[in-house]
Amino acid sequence: MDLASRRVGDCPTCVAAAMSRAAGRRRRAIWLVATLLVSLSGCAGLAVADDRQAPEADRVIAAGTREIESGLFTGTRLAGKFAERGTWLTRKGEYDRAIQDFDQAISLDPDNGALFIRRAYAYLKKSDYDRANQDYDRAIALDPQGEHSGTTAWGPARVQYARVDLKYWAFIGRAGIYRLKGEYGRAIEDCDRAIKLGPDLPFGYVNRSLAYLGKDEFDRAIEDANQTIKIDANNASAYFSRMLAYLGKGELDRAIEDANAIKPDPADALALNTRCYRLAIVGRMQAALGDCNAALKLRPDDPQILDTRGFTYLKLGEIDRALADYDAALRNNPKNAYALFGRGMAKRMKGDSAGTDTDIAAAKAISPKVADEMRRYGVKIVDPRPVGPN
Repeated sequence: MDLASRRVGDCPTCVAAAMSRAAGRRRRAIWLVATLLVSLSGCAGLAVADDRQAPEADRVIAAGTREIESGLFTGTRLAGKFAERGTWLTRKGEYDRAIQDFDQAISLDPDNGALFIRRAYAYLKKSDYDRANQDYDRAIALDPQGEHSGTTAWGPARVQYARVDLKYWAFIGRAGIYRLKGEYGRAIEDCDRAIKLGPDLPFGYVNRSLAYLGKDEFDRAIEDANQTIKIDANNASAYFSRMLAYLGKGELDRAIEDANAIKPDPADALALNTRCYRLAIVGRMQAALGDCNAALKLRPDDPQILDTRGFTYLKLGEIDRALADYDAALRNNPKNAYALFGRGMAKRMKGDSAGTDTDIAAAKAISPKVADEMRRYGVKIVDPRPVGPN
């Protein structure tokens, strides 16, 4: 029985009321999971928060701290306060602090699978895939019969709604990890499970599209991307996956069309960064660089945008600038496999064989298929430039 029910004794009316309040908290936790994952989902499922959320995040975090320190909340109610603050810390990119809050929440409410999903996402953003996977597994184990569900919304104005099983998000998150680790078959299996639970939601289809892309099954990737766009016409990840599938099929014009499919808000660093990445992949380098520079004016030290601009400079052959951006990105997240691989390629172009080997080995240890992914993005292992006298 829920802790709230035990506190009110045997009064049936009191027990029913307490259980209703507990269920409401659980629904709130699930809704926050969905909000977090939807609002932070983006190109390849690893995006940063929208700049326009920063002032709201600071306000909510400060209010949450006051509530936590007030002494007015205990038990699962206090867990909810830690969880909500942790969610907003995740939105801000303060993942270590977020994980500390989720640790506190879980210690107070250890049977709440939604808390494990939120902590898993923070671990995912730190590229700590093993810990994230453990938390997703735990969330699934805590809700084997699919008893807990919540409402999620998507689309630019968040006007499309659906109820979905808690496990849906665990399967989506775990599929993303399997895909990043190159275990595409397992990723597809989890996407299949998610789609059965939420056939009217776009996230299972788009993640399965990306997994099929990893297997070079381009037609299936396009089919799932099309289904995603049918549900959510502004899903950036669907256009990204379809763009790469068209590139794989040699259909450059259609790939370029998808690269430009969503016009970013000039005040949205996330959207600018996403288009920069897409344009760089299809070879529209100067346009890509313009988007990255604009994004960095909004978020000067953002590691994901620095990684994207480093990738752009690498493809442009501006190796010193690529190295500078990759170094800056990796100072914030040293386990970014794509930045490590890109820096390794830049070092190779500079004739630094030892540095190349170190970075590429580290990248492959984190994401075994990173070389295949980067090849798909147009980065190939090449011979270094000649050094010394010719």
